[in-house]
Amino acid sequence: MIGMSPSAYRNGGQDSVIRFAVGECSLGSILVAATARGVCAIQLGDEPQALVDELQRRFPHAELLGADPGFEKLIAQVAGFIENPRGGLNLPLDIAGRSQTTRGLSCRSCPASSSTKSARDTTAR
Repeated sequence: MIGMSPSAYRNGGQDSVIRFAVGECSLGSILVAATARGVCAIQLGDEPQALVDELQRRFPHAELLGADPGFEKLIAQVAGFIENPRGGLNLPLDIAGRSQTTRGLSCRSCPASSSTKSARDTTAR
């Protein structure tokens, strides 16, 4: 999970504002977090509080803002995609680093219910 410059990530999200919301889907609890540039984290788990605790652990110096009614729409989009992956999902992403970008792009080109060995294998085709 990276949604900021590498130096800000190393510094626990220093000088970053991350909005987040927690909801439920068929896989359990879901947390979606974003900076002003886009989505920086999607986490799944059994307990909502555990997801929030993990976000706080990863970004102890970031300003975390929860319970934003406007942000609830974003979590509904992600939960809807989990329920129906063939419907597609178009989210603004805030990721840094070539490996994350390549992995994300290669996964978007895969049909739902398929898998790949690695991002490098799919991008080389």
